[in-house]
Amino acid sequence: MSDVRVSPPKRRSGLKTLLIVVALCGMMFFVASQVRDAMRPALGKIRALRSTKVEDRRAAAEGLVGLNLDDAKLAIPTLKDALGDPDHKTNIAILLALGEAGLTVARDPAGRSEARDAIRAVVGAITDPQESVRFESRRILKLFTFVPVGDAGPLYDPAPVARTLARLVIGDPSPMARSDAALTLILVARESPADPPAELAAALTATDLPGDVRGVAASLLGAFPKGHPKAFPSLVEALKDRDPKVRRGAAMGLAMLGPATAKPALPALIAMLSEPSGDPIPAPTPTMLISQATRPPFLSVLSLKATPDDPTPYSTWDPALSAAQAVGAMVSGLESPEGAIEALVAMLSADQAWRREASASILNRLGRKAATAAPAMVEALLRVIPDAQSRLAPDLIQAIAKASPHTPDAEGAVDALTKALSGASDSTIYAAANALVYFGPTASPALPMLRTLSQGPKGRIAAKAAETIAKIPRN
Repeated sequence: MSDVRVSPPKRRSGLKTLLIVVALCGMMFFVASQVRDAMRPALGKIRALRSTKVEDRRAAAEGLVGLNLDDAKLAIPTLKDALGDPDHKTNIAILLALGEAGLTVARDPAGRSEARDAIRAVVGAITDPQESVRFESRRILKLFTFVPVGDAGPLYDPAPVARTLARLVIGDPSPMARSDAALTLILVARESPADPPAELAAALTATDLPGDVRGVAASLLGAFPKGHPKAFPSLVEALKDRDPKVRRGAAMGLAMLGPATAKPALPALIAMLSEPSGDPIPAPTPTMLISQATRPPFLSVLSLKATPDDPTPYSTWDPALSAAQAVGAMVSGLESPEGAIEALVAMLSADQAWRREASASILNRLGRKAATAAPAMVEALLRVIPDAQSRLAPDLIQAIAKASPHTPDAEGAVDALTKALSGASDSTIYAAANALVYFGPTASPALPMLRTLSQGPKGRIAAKAAETIAKIPRN
């Protein structure tokens, strides 16, 4: 009988084949992922946000900037989940990447859903325990307020955001954080259909709060354009407050509300134009910075810097300045100013230079509405023409040029402007040469002086004088 050999089962060789196949698949997957990451680097960085190594997460977050629309959409969910990283620097990097990605997708109608997710996470960080995180979240929110609403609707509900910011304005321990929260709230309020947060009205009447906090709350009440019926009674009442910071804030709030509050507010505001100024504050404070931001954009911003020749800083600490701004804002929308122009004219003779300049600036912006003030403005101009340090003349000259042409006061105005062509400062001379063109043939008496200036050594003034000569018709 011949031997029969039985082959052993091929289990070992089959297992080896399986291992080889698995290894090849793994290698192919690895190569494919490497190729994909090389073609789309954002994918690798998004995965790295889940790393257990803080340096990998931070590098990934820092690398997720400048994303295109598709990558930004893809990154937002993971960035949102990663926000709140225990490492502070990494958390800041994640917040910045999330804000940039949200802004990228917000500009595309198809990305509004992802943008809303991003901004919800950013708004949530406004109350983070870390002050730097709160600051960056407010900065990003400011940028979102400039994104057009479009047909897809708003990116966020402004009412709860405004309430959160109002609480920070009132209660954040950092003065600069309170100021920044106020600036952010102003931007949010621009598009808000809601009433002002109740927290602001409550703060205005809370006598246990510092005057500057109450004053800022008052100014912010005027930042909500749709909420003025509820805001202005509190603001008018606050004009009588004993604290000048509160009166200043109330006047700023009324300035933003404009003519809608004129009838009940004008008498108290006009009275404030001549109230004692008190002691000046020598340097900008957070509250002053808020004052600049809340001022209506069509009114000038007074400098806070002192000069060697004039050590008194021009600042918004004086309640009369805020009252003047409010009066100007209201008069611009009224047919009958009801004594407001006369009060601004009286302010031209104030002892304080900053009050005189504020009055001239506002009369300048009122244009023809200030026509009755022309004689007083001419008198004020004649007083400052010899003063090389005065900042008052250019605004007065522009105000006269807007208010006086084609009126009985035109000839007197031209006479004053002709004298200003010999003024002590170049800014006065230039402004006068520029203003005379608005008087047409009435400005003919100024032509000899303009010709002299046109041939003078000061190029800018000479060019303006020559330009004005060419535009004045001959009688």
